[in-house]
Amino acid sequence: MADKRACFSSLQAVGTSAAAPALAKVSKLFQLRPKSPQVMPIEEFQDCECYGHSNRCSYIDFLNVVTCVSCKHNTRGQHCQHCRLGYYRNGSAELDDENVCIECNCNQIGSLHDRCNETGFCECREGAAGPKCDDCLPTHYWRQGCYLLC
Repeated sequence: MADKRACFSSLQAVGTSAAAPALAKVSKLFQLRPKSPQVMPIEEFQDCECYGHSNRCSYIDFLNVVTCVSCKHNTRGQHCQHCRLGYYRNGSAELDDENVCIECNCNQIGSLHDRCNETGFCECREGAAGPKCDDCLPTHYWRQGCYLLC
């Protein structure tokens, strides 16, 4: 038999067509049969849904999983179904919408970090308030941050 490295799975990525823009496909052409030196053809194409946020996907052989590669529109995840850190899910948009993820826009001074929860609310520093942490509590005043009134 030839070099064992030549018998590993061969992959061919196929971009999306105009008729099915939200669908990418991966072709897994050959796979070794357990305890057998024979190479056998298996299913021609396996769908990988990236919801239109990627036209590339990759087959991870040892996990037997197809995953999207280079997700766009601030998405991430195996199928580009989650928002990147610093973004939250637009509840009125479908998963295949380019605007599915909205930037948190947390106030850099009033918030602890640039991440927000699933409804877009940022985590505020002490004394700061509001969805983006750009207001002060009634007992505080703003001066490049919220400070307690004396």
